[in-house]
Formats: sequence, C-alpha cells, structure tokens
Amino acid sequence: MRGACAAGRELEVDPDAVALAVHLLVVPVDLVLWVLGTVPVPHRTLRRTLVRRLTERLALGLARLADMPEGIRGLFAAADTTPLAIAVHLAREHLPSAHVWPRTVPDDDGILLDAAPAAVLTRAAGAAREAMEDRPEHLDAAVG
Repeated sequence: MRGACAAGRELEVDPDAVALAVHLLVVPVDLVLWVLGTVPVPHRTLRRTLVRRLTERLALGLARLADMPEGIRGLFAAADTTPLAIAVHLAREHLPSAHVWPRTVPDDDGILLDAAPAAVLTRAAGAAREAMEDRPEHLDAAVG
C-alpha cells in the first residue's frame, strides 16, 4: 500500500482513495487463494490461470454487488486509465507476487503515456519503488 500511496502523491490522487482501492483489491485475491489452497490443482499452468481469471471475475462481481463507487469499480475491470488505477498499477509492478494481483490498467502499458506525462509517470514509479524498498526489517526477515 505504501508504494501505491507514494505513486498516488506524484499523480495527485487522494491518499485515502488509494488506501481504500488497495484494500478492496486484496479481498478477491485472498478469497481465490484460499479456495485454491483447499482444492488440489496439480497442474501449475491451470492453477495460475485460475488465480488470474477467478480473481478478475470475482472482483468484478463483488464490485457490482457491493455497488462500489465507479472509480473503484473501474479498477477491477482494468478498463480506465485513471490516476488512481495508474498509482496502484505502478506499485503492483514492484511486487514479487505481481502475477497474482489483478491489473488495474489495460494490458497495453503504452496507454499510460496517453494518461499522464512521462516525467510524472517516472516520478510516480520511482516513488512507488522507493516506498516499497523502505520496508521495515521485520518484514524482510519474515519474507526472506
């Protein structure tokens, strides 16, 4: 979340909106990982596909059912390239587990340049990377 908030500051996005978006994006991922943890899926490619596809479908369904605000709902569809979607995307790109987390912008990364100036995107990506590198030592010990 710190990475997304740092990128959001560079993109002039409300930090509370970024924090809410990140928290809401985690819910469908956790649900899918929990289900796949209880159901044996021996084929690695099938498991990865299920994680990606089920997460996307579940996220979209939850966003509609919960009547989330359009700005948040758009993140689950990866349809709009808003500053909020870009901030979350830039932080996602620095995660070792990025393949598990849903994309918040369309697959074409070139579309980012149409949404924000290159200098702003560079600053935002750098801020996300720096914020994520400044993790507390206890987290590094838990991961490593």
